[in-house]
Amino acid sequence: MQMKSFSPGRVASPPVQITKTEGEPLDPVVTPDGKTVIFAAGKSRPLTRELHRVGIDGEDQVQLTDRVVNYSWHPSISPDGEKIAYVVEKEGKSDLQVMNLDGSGNVNLTNTNKGYWYPSWSADGKWIATTSRDTRGGNLEIVVVAADGSEKAQVTDLGLNTDMPTFAPDGAHIVFGLAPGFGAPILSSIKRDGTGFRTYANDLVLMSRPTVAEDGRIAFSASARDGRTGIYQVQLNSDEQAKLLVDADTAFSPQFSPDGEHLVYSASTESGMQIFEANSDGTEPRALTKGEGFKSAPAYVAGGESVVFTSYQDGEKEVYRVDLQ
Repeated sequence: MQMKSFSPGRVASPPVQITKTEGEPLDPVVTPDGKTVIFAAGKSRPLTRELHRVGIDGEDQVQLTDRVVNYSWHPSISPDGEKIAYVVEKEGKSDLQVMNLDGSGNVNLTNTNKGYWYPSWSADGKWIATTSRDTRGGNLEIVVVAADGSEKAQVTDLGLNTDMPTFAPDGAHIVFGLAPGFGAPILSSIKRDGTGFRTYANDLVLMSRPTVAEDGRIAFSASARDGRTGIYQVQLNSDEQAKLLVDADTAFSPQFSPDGEHLVYSASTESGMQIFEANSDGTEPRALTKGEGFKSAPAYVAGGESVVFTSYQDGEKEVYRVDLQ
């Protein structure tokens, strides 16, 4: 099924390439001031990933990490824009580390080598939520770590595997995927103190990291029983049925705009995966990109007036930016 007909919403400028890498960039995230993009990139042989920084205009690209490990990846920028939380991983074992935006002052917050992934900062910058095997039962549980490394607490104790945690803007809730073993995950949430656990839309399989608006709306990519992957919405702490926002054959990686009025995501078209923007209720979808290739991982720039994303075409993958008017 094709996307619903487009409505003339905000118009995107032609994409501007802002990275130049020898590897494939992943996980682009933008600083709160909108001036800098942090991303992971590396080679397939040998398999490596290092963190890099580049200006939103494509200037001053710098490699921030240089370690003899498989991965430095999963960057997450603190709310004040001064710190980067990220994962250093080798052979499936990893730790949560933090450094300054310029790559200085690196600190290993966990130093157990037991496995930490997908860091997400609380709105006050005091806590970092992760999914970790450094737990009582050895399962992948939600673990929060103080930003200075002084405290660590296991939030879930479900005996199941968690994935893709995201702090809600209220700082009290963490939204994540929950799965038996490595089975199909479902959308879930819990309070940082370990209370208030609940699941949502149990008939849908969570496919990518959820996004949470200031008012508690959760948008997430999920697969239905017919195999189609769309964008859905539920309200935090609500029993309401999930609302289908984007009806596409495949749609991933939704993110609310800073004001919560728009939603950006990647979706399949006849020419490949493209970046789309819609109103936050899914109405008036419009393509921000076109042409051949695979575009993914969209992220709003501060103010919501630009979007960065990765694009893979003709054997090369880089980070691009489009400006919205």
